[in-house]
Amino acid sequence: MFDILLNSSKEQISYAAVLINNIILKTDTSKKFKDFCDPYLLNSYSHQNHDYLKVKDPKSEEVLNQEEGYIFHIYTEGKIKDDLKDKFYLLSKKLSEIYPCKIVFYERDENIFKKQHLTSWNGSYATYMKTLAFVELENKLDYILYVDLDMHILCDLRELFAINLEEKVMASVALGTGVGVSINSIDKTTELKLNSKWYNIAFSLVSLKKYKKQDINKKFFDILDNYEITHAPEELIYNFIIKDRIKLPLSYNFVLGHYMQDTFESDAMYKFESHGGYFLYSLDFYKKFLKNAKVLHYSGWCMKPWDKPIYWHNVFGLNNEMIEYACFNLWWDTALKTPYFEEYFKNLKQENERYIQNYALNILSHKIRDIFEQVKQKESNLNNFSEQVLHVKQQLSSFTEQKIQNKNEVITIKDQSYKKHLSYQLGVELIKAWKNKWGGALSNSHLLLAA
Repeated sequence: MFDILLNSSKEQISYAAVLINNIILKTDTSKKFKDFCDPYLLNSYSHQNHDYLKVKDPKSEEVLNQEEGYIFHIYTEGKIKDDLKDKFYLLSKKLSEIYPCKIVFYERDENIFKKQHLTSWNGSYATYMKTLAFVELENKLDYILYVDLDMHILCDLRELFAINLEEKVMASVALGTGVGVSINSIDKTTELKLNSKWYNIAFSLVSLKKYKKQDINKKFFDILDNYEITHAPEELIYNFIIKDRIKLPLSYNFVLGHYMQDTFESDAMYKFESHGGYFLYSLDFYKKFLKNAKVLHYSGWCMKPWDKPIYWHNVFGLNNEMIEYACFNLWWDTALKTPYFEEYFKNLKQENERYIQNYALNILSHKIRDIFEQVKQKESNLNNFSEQVLHVKQQLSSFTEQKIQNKNEVITIKDQSYKKHLSYQLGVELIKAWKNKWGGALSNSHLLLAA
């Protein structure tokens, strides 16, 4: 049977049921494993950032003797409740009516990973459990396919097991350059630098025989114990120590957060378009390639489908608007039809929808309040402007009145001035005499002044 590894925290274990249901529903029961050993199926397009995939010989004993069916190895942080495990066992029985499958739980103590210099992932150390799985299963299995829970499968996963890894330890998708990434030792005496591509191990086919042969486990724990790791811990370590890889096509790890990057960031963060930044694939490539995706990954600034699907533009300084995430409907269609978990996901979806409605109403109320505040501000500004205009008119009126008064004062001053002159007084007397036709004599005083 084909072995698939999942690891989960107690809080997220129900999402594993959705992924298992998804994988079985995408299995083409009309085909046998040998039908997937076809290089044309796996190499449907070319790109500089992935390898040509060789396939196993469809006539080999390994292929012809391969037993159909999946075994899902679920590693968990802590103990899972018995009634929840029973639902998984019922699920596997139900899904086996479509295609054979088994579910095996491995409950492990996360305390072995709780170290001061190690970071948890979303509050849990479950992310390290895959490392335990590789070690514990390396003597029992040849190959195992690791799949993160935040993925949606669009192909028959048997085509991954048809890949011929040859001497390679792992096959996974290279998403970034990785150049310049470094970590320091706890005692600050040494530094490790990554000078190769960055592989995302969220979807990886692993040769456990080669894993054991290259003593990957010892190398892993040497770095885990001696270096400070604050982000993507186990992925970072594997990027340092696993050199023998096959680069899978992007179709097997299509990161929806990268596809939607221009939605989150108006100038397309990390310079997708120029290939000058971290990412190996351009934003344009993501946009055109969605239709070819075989494995969707709800990652890279993309929220998980089961979370309350709200992401606000103001996180990046843009407008407050709700984002509709790509392909969430695919995940929910599967979740709501997962046997024995239908009620759980129905309630979760209703809870999320209520949250969205309340959140949207809250945002709407804030927007309405902002509009009223803007109207009030404009009204206040208009009133202030009217008052300023009235004040200016009053100043103009006062200035005009003052100017007229000043003019009259000037004229009055001139009148009083010239009446005191002798020539003016003599002229007045002459005028009077003329009017009287010399009927009266000038006054003695004026004659004396005239003499």
